[in-house]
Amino acid sequence: MGPMPRRHGGACLALVALALACNDTETSRDRKVPEAKRTGPRSVRAELVPHRSLIDEALRAELRRGGLVIDLGTAEQHKYTRGGWATGWSDPREEGGVTHAVIRRKSATLYVRPLAEPSELLLRARTGGAPQEIKVSIDGRAQGSAQIGRDWSIARIALGEVAPGKTIALELTRGGGKGRVEVDWVYLARLAGARPPQLLPRVAPISLGGRVRRALVAPTARSYSFYLRPPEGARLVFDLASAARVEFVVRAETEGGVHELFRGRATPDRLREQVVDLSPLAGQAVRLELATLGDAAATGWGEPTLYVPRERGAAAARGTSAPAHAPAKNLILVVLDTTRADSFTPFSPDTRVHAPVLADLAARATTFTSAYNNENWTKPSVATILSSLYPTSHTARYARSVLPEEVQLLSQHLDRHGFRTALITANAVVSDKFGFDRGWDLFENHSRSSAGNGRPLYRRAARWLEEHHDRGRFFLMVQSVDPHTTYEVPQSYWGRYFSGSYDGPIGSSFDAQEQIAVDNFDLRISRRDLDWIRALYHGEVTFQDEQLGVLLETIDRLGLWDDTVVVVTNDHGEELQDHGHMGHGYTLYEEMIRAPLTVHYPPLFPPATQIDEIVEHVDLAPTLVETLGLPAMPDTDGVSFLDLLRGRDLRQRPHYAIAASRGDERAIRIGRWKLVVDSDRDEPRLFDLERDPDEQRDLAGEAPLAVRLCGVYLGEALGAPRKATRMSGGAAARTLEAKSTDIDGDLRRQLEALGYL
Repeated sequence: MGPMPRRHGGACLALVALALACNDTETSRDRKVPEAKRTGPRSVRAELVPHRSLIDEALRAELRRGGLVIDLGTAEQHKYTRGGWATGWSDPREEGGVTHAVIRRKSATLYVRPLAEPSELLLRARTGGAPQEIKVSIDGRAQGSAQIGRDWSIARIALGEVAPGKTIALELTRGGGKGRVEVDWVYLARLAGARPPQLLPRVAPISLGGRVRRALVAPTARSYSFYLRPPEGARLVFDLASAARVEFVVRAETEGGVHELFRGRATPDRLREQVVDLSPLAGQAVRLELATLGDAAATGWGEPTLYVPRERGAAAARGTSAPAHAPAKNLILVVLDTTRADSFTPFSPDTRVHAPVLADLAARATTFTSAYNNENWTKPSVATILSSLYPTSHTARYARSVLPEEVQLLSQHLDRHGFRTALITANAVVSDKFGFDRGWDLFENHSRSSAGNGRPLYRRAARWLEEHHDRGRFFLMVQSVDPHTTYEVPQSYWGRYFSGSYDGPIGSSFDAQEQIAVDNFDLRISRRDLDWIRALYHGEVTFQDEQLGVLLETIDRLGLWDDTVVVVTNDHGEELQDHGHMGHGYTLYEEMIRAPLTVHYPPLFPPATQIDEIVEHVDLAPTLVETLGLPAMPDTDGVSFLDLLRGRDLRQRPHYAIAASRGDERAIRIGRWKLVVDSDRDEPRLFDLERDPDEQRDLAGEAPLAVRLCGVYLGEALGAPRKATRMSGGAAARTLEAKSTDIDGDLRRQLEALGYL
């Protein structure tokens, strides 16, 4: 995330030595290792591949200058406010030349991780009206209060004992008054009576010895802390840049402690390149600290960047990288409603579910093994697939929600570029009633008819292909609903998964009302009853896979494989008491939000290839638009991940995926870690998906660094959903307003049958 303009102007820190020096080192268990090897005249940068520029992520860093400095007037705030979600803070705003945030409710919370015990809290604030009292508490324990007036002023509040090293909930509560409270910054000072921080740009050019570098500037002693997960073979490369003999220190904090990786002094008026080996930290949650010690001077970290060896910088795909861009002519998108990713061998090699059609397609296509839905039920998920907007942006997230008119769908974009478009669906919520009928030449919703099951649905799609495949470019989307309740298939399908006959309380099928009754413990079931329910569900998946084969056979017979991109994915999964529940729409476990994503178009998506990098559905539409060789859709949150296949992935790092429930949960997946946060409780849940893919063991209490790492990026994603601007300091979330619609009796019955009302 790049810097944003600040109220203090643009003074070049490279030329000014400020007189605000104070020691910024934090108490730690340092273990020194030998100083990094200095390079010769030839820059090591030429021999490596850049992985992440820390300069471009300046606002992701935690700034400490004698304590933690929290600037609420820039996108930096997101890592402390969870992007404004459920914490009571507004987005950053500017008024009268001062950027700040507003306490929107009675109280507002900051989630912070002090590295040393703070003695005093300072905040710069105003009310804009009558004076108000601000009370401070930490993890629910009262600390003190201060009076805030109508003009900008600095208040000081003494703090009691605060345990360093863990994330705490710092709450500011308004003591009275109706006017709003605006906060410029908050400072957790290590020492009582500390000078207030002066907030200046973090990035500026430094010119020394005739050479210029962009730098993380340090005009006084300070540290920048980045939370990251170093890749294999990672190297940190930077230039020591100072007009004085300032000492530079690199530390890495892991779950095992704090380790000093480098300590050295700058040569005055000369840039010195340094390399620090981070490869022993690969895959771990790490707080990488860049600290400077010494007198005020024109000082900075010149172009600090993570690099990887050239062999590590190749494409993440296993197999041959895709050749140069060759646009596809047509698009076929199949959405398998309510179908778990672990039903298919490419995503779960040990699955017992028989789905040979998708397995065969995956063997000829590119499969993304770490793809994610951005919500856990149909309406918001399909809206995200078609709009490239997160559910929290398009806001069509509830039973009566209608897609806002401002939301532009993939169908509308392709229609404007001359495509013939058709949507054939069997889900009642993907309907004209809720705004999904935009941009389609043919819009058929079969939820009210017997064509709603996969057999007639896929045959109807096959007929449309036969009639329109040679009439110009086309976009066909099909959404079957078979694995959704009611689970009801002949024995030829469920018999693979259940031995003998069943005569228990469930009967020959399992509908939404029974699902709700089981989930609420109104209907008690045995282990054999659960096995029967799972057998019915797996039989539905097998039946759906068979019907999908009808459409793929038609594609083959019409000779469309060579010029048509074919995508198969889901809109969400289904829980079968994996975590004590049934159905979907509530939790964010893997069985709910992981997506099977297989793309067939050999010119760009190499056959028999698996991509393990994390991708999410919000990026699917931009990827498909680029695959078709069309101009990008306007105003999307997502970005194309096609460069993953070209070996030159330029997207932000780390790659992560987020998801929301229509309740009060948010989740993020980064590498092996997955964090789930509930707005109703402060204790997050953390899972290690490499060691615990079934998410049975919460590690939040054992891995505070991983919790903080995930929390930093979750806040960033929630606060700045537009990926194209996220890294350039774009701070504001965009929330459209979904209107509600009345639901008639027929549609109500359909939604009730699906369990959505």
